[in-house]
Amino acid sequence: MEQRTGRPRRSSASSRRRAANQEQIEFLQRQLSEFTSKNGRTEIDGVIVLDKAAAGAATVRLNYLVERVVEPALQLRSNKPKDPVAFEYLAAVEQKTGEDWIGVSLVLSTASRS
Repeated sequence: MEQRTGRPRRSSASSRRRAANQEQIEFLQRQLSEFTSKNGRTEIDGVIVLDKAAAGAATVRLNYLVERVVEPALQLRSNKPKDPVAFEYLAAVEQKTGEDWIGVSLVLSTASRS
């Protein structure tokens, strides 16, 4: 009877699973690196479907909200100890997306999202 020596051969299905798993690991490591880097960007794909009654040009306006861009700040002011105190609610707008915002319109609103 013949004896096998050395390591057993991997089946092709096992090799394919191993390669797929390695590819998935590398993808998840890239994603983790993007999430933890200072300049990481979040990209979201969307689909816009237009249904027009007649052929011709159309204008599409896309608005979106960016989380944690505005940092609220409170300030109390008074000229003298017995003067009334002015209460100011301020906001600091910070752009941390890593993208160039030159020429971007910014609208601030006191409305609450529902």
